[in-house]
Amino acid sequence: MKQTPLLIATLKKALKANHITYKILAEKLGMSESSIKRIFADENFTLTRLEQVCAIMDMDISDLVSKMNRDKPRISQLTEEQEKVAAADIRLLGVAFLVVNGWSYQQILDHYPIKAADLVHYLVQLDQLRVIDLEANNRIKLLVTANFSWRKNGPIQQVLKQHVQKAFLEGDIEASGGQEHFLSGMLSNESQEIIAKELKRLETLVTELKRNDQHLSIHERHGFSMAMVIRPWRDNILHNMIQEKDKSTK
Repeated sequence: MKQTPLLIATLKKALKANHITYKILAEKLGMSESSIKRIFADENFTLTRLEQVCAIMDMDISDLVSKMNRDKPRISQLTEEQEKVAAADIRLLGVAFLVVNGWSYQQILDHYPIKAADLVHYLVQLDQLRVIDLEANNRIKLLVTANFSWRKNGPIQQVLKQHVQKAFLEGDIEASGGQEHFLSGMLSNESQEIIAKELKRLETLVTELKRNDQHLSIHERHGFSMAMVIRPWRDNILHNMIQEKDKSTK
């Protein structure tokens, strides 16, 4: 992604915060105000000129870049169209899961069967989707919030249900270190609403714990999934359980 427009926008904010107008800047640089306006409009700064402007605010260019990185907008969700692009490639989703959870380029290469060229290809796609900034030497800078999530019932969740949910439910869940709870019964609408609220609180807790654990290394964190569902029975469930079987069938 081009950095110049964002850097200039950050420079403008810094000048405004320091109460430095184009007229004041022109006087300090020995230029006309119209020339200053043209430089900003054309985003045509030489490195020397940028250093001079920063110096007026007692800043280095590195300070400006740091401020730009802090001010970069972060997203909590992709758009529907962005998710459709990502959902078209299951390998891209796998790479996205890793980078969102703090994996570096080298760590992915070391732990997963993917070629360097393919990994860079997927990282470029994530950069275009604005999930990350792909910086020099394949350094990954996240552009998503701590509570980033896929769209509810969106394209990516639909794909994950097809490719991940089946594998998630296979085998002995408890023997693999997980827990399995299956409860059923008959509840009032009010009781179902209480359970729904508790599930929402649990979802919030999981998000908070994920955020708290982000500072840990990948060796101290482990991938997990948790399914939380409450739904009314389909009308035919009890009917099929209770109905008399056809005695002619064996």
